[in-house]
Amino acid sequence: MSTHRPSVLGRAALLAALAGCASAAFASSSDDSGGRLVIPLVVHDKEAVSTVFVTNHEPFPVKTQIRYVGERSGPMPGMKVCGTVTLAASTRTTIDVRALCGLPLPSGPGMLVVLEADPGVVRLSAQARLDTISPMTGDILGTLTVGGLPFGAVDSTANVHVVPGLRQNAAGAPPVLTDCFFGTLYDGSGYGGMVGDIELRDAQGQSLGSRSFTLRPFELVALRDVFRVVGAPAGMHEGVQARVVWSGGGDAVLGYCVTSREGMQRQEVTLAFDLAQVADPNDEVRKRELVVAETPGLGAFALPFPLVQPVAFHGLYVRHPDVVSCGVLPDDPSAALVITAISPDGAQQITNQSSRTPDFGTDARGTVNAGVADLWALQVEWAPGSSGFMGVTYRIDCRSGNGTSLADVVF
Repeated sequence: MSTHRPSVLGRAALLAALAGCASAAFASSSDDSGGRLVIPLVVHDKEAVSTVFVTNHEPFPVKTQIRYVGERSGPMPGMKVCGTVTLAASTRTTIDVRALCGLPLPSGPGMLVVLEADPGVVRLSAQARLDTISPMTGDILGTLTVGGLPFGAVDSTANVHVVPGLRQNAAGAPPVLTDCFFGTLYDGSGYGGMVGDIELRDAQGQSLGSRSFTLRPFELVALRDVFRVVGAPAGMHEGVQARVVWSGGGDAVLGYCVTSREGMQRQEVTLAFDLAQVADPNDEVRKRELVVAETPGLGAFALPFPLVQPVAFHGLYVRHPDVVSCGVLPDDPSAALVITAISPDGAQQITNQSSRTPDFGTDARGTVNAGVADLWALQVEWAPGSSGFMGVTYRIDCRSGNGTSLADVVF
C-alpha cells in the first residue's frame, strides 16, 4: 500500500449551499431524530463535496445553533460556534456551513453539530451528502450519505468501538488508503478528555499493531493511513477490524474510518465510509444482556410467603422484530420460581413453567401488538407445590438482539 499519497480528506475543505428546500423530509427511524445532532463527517475540495441537510419535523419554526469541529491537524482545528439558523416548519433546509462558519478554502475535514436553541422538545434530523468528483472531468464518481446521529445514539467511552471490514492491499496492487477519525462532544464527566487505544486485528483475530491517542472535548482527530500508524506489516490484509478501547469518564465518543481507492483514471478517487459499531451498549434502555435485582425507589425484587401464591409483574420494553429470552434467578437456590412472558396485547403467554422462558418476540412487524414495540410483562410466581419459604429475593436476566429496557417491577 502506498504510504506517500496524500489523503483525500487531508486536502479537503467544507462546502454546502445555502438554500431552503420546500419538500418535507422524514427520518427513517425515531433513532434518527432528536434535538441535538452530530454529523460525523463534512468535507469539500476538488475531489469531494458535502452538502448538508437538516430537517425540522415540527409544525413550527425551530431556531438551531450550528457548531463546526475541525480536525485537530487541519487548518481549522477545534470547535467554532458559527451562529444560528431558523428551520422552517416541516421542511428540509440546506445549510451553507462554510459561509455560516467563515471557513477558509480548504478548511480540512470536520464534523457538524446542530443544537436546538429554542426552549421545548423538538425533533430534528440531518445528513450530509458527500459526492466524490473527478478532478479531470468534473463528473461525480460516487455518492455517500453520512447520517446525522442524535446525541443519545452516540455511545460512550464505557464501550469498545469497532470498525469492521478494513483492507490493506498488497504491494503493486491499486493503493487503498484508510484514515480513521474519532470525535467527542461535551465534557459531562469533568475528566477533560479521554485516551483511546486503537488496535487493528486481522480476520483471524490476530493483532496487526496498536497505537494510543488522546482527545479533548469537542475535538476531532484523524489517524491518517491507520495501517501505517499502528505499524501493521506490509502485504494483503482483508477483513480487518479497528478496535478502540477507551479510558475516561463515560463521555460520548464516535468513530469512523474513510477508505479512499484510486479509480480507473489518474487522480480519480472513490471513498467508503464505515461508522464504528458497539455490539453491547451500556445504556440501560437498550441492554443486550442484563441482570437486574431491584427497582429504584422500590428496593430489591422479592416474593413473599407463597401460601397465597403471590405474583410479581415486571415491564420489559422490546424493540421488534427481535428474539428475547428471560430467566428468574432466586437468591436462595432451593427456591423454585416460574417466569412467563406476556405480549403487550395480552394475546401471547410464553412459558415452559420453569425459571426461564422460551424465546419470545416476533420475526416480523405486525405479528405482535400490531407491530408496535411496546411493554411486555414478565410474570414471576412460585412454582406449584412450593412451601417452607418465608419469601425470597431474586434477579431477572434477559438476552436480546436489539436490546431492551431494564425489567423494573410494574406491580
